[in-house]
Amino acid sequence: MSNSNSTKGCIDCTHYYRETKKCNAGNDNEMRNWWLENGDKIRKDVINPMRCFTPTTSYKMLSDLITKVDELANKLDVVNANAKRT
Repeated sequence: MSNSNSTKGCIDCTHYYRETKKCNAGNDNEMRNWWLENGDKIRKDVINPMRCFTPTTSYKMLSDLITKVDELANKLDVVNANAKRT
């Protein structure tokens, strides 16, 4: 998992209004084009961020958590590699 591949799309944006599935910033065309370009991608694919993306508080928290999990996983990989050498 990588912080760089977080969606940075409508659902995690403060402009997105879930009830109408519209952009409160008036970027409905950009939103539609983003979904056409990125909607079928999976987490491992490079997902292009929207230019107008403004992250929600929950997105920021989740992004920070993913970064910390990645850091811990890297440290565990080093520990495991060192343990195998001894």
